[in-house]
Amino acid sequence: ELESEGDILVIYDSKERPKFIYANDKTLNVETDQVFKDLWHSLKVPAAEDISNELEKAGLKSMEVFATKVNPKNKVKKKSKQRNRKVKITNTHLEGIDLTKDYVAEKK
Repeated sequence: ELESEGDILVIYDSKERPKFIYANDKTLNVETDQVFKDLWHSLKVPAAEDISNELEKAGLKSMEVFATKVNPKNKVKKKSKQRNRKVKITNTHLEGIDLTKDYVAEKK
C-alpha cells in the first residue's frame, strides 16, 4: 500500500522478494526540464585512451596511481612457537584451596 502511494521505495532481489526498503522523501522529487536532459545526453565522454590526452589539452594532470596500503587488520600474525617448559609452574598463592568445589570466601 505504501509502495503504491509512493511513500516508500522498494528494491527487489532476483526472486522478487523485497531486499531493501527506503523512505521516499517527496520533497526531493524534483522534475528536471527536458532541455537539461537533452544537454546531458548530448555530452560525449572520450574513450579511456583519449582521456589523458584531453586532460593535458585542458591543462590538467591525470591522477597518478599509488600503491595500495596494507590494512594492519589484514596482516597475518605470526603464531608463536609453543615452548616446552622444563620447570613445573605452580600457583603457590592457591595452596590449601580445593578448586574442585565452589569457592566461598571466609568471613572475617
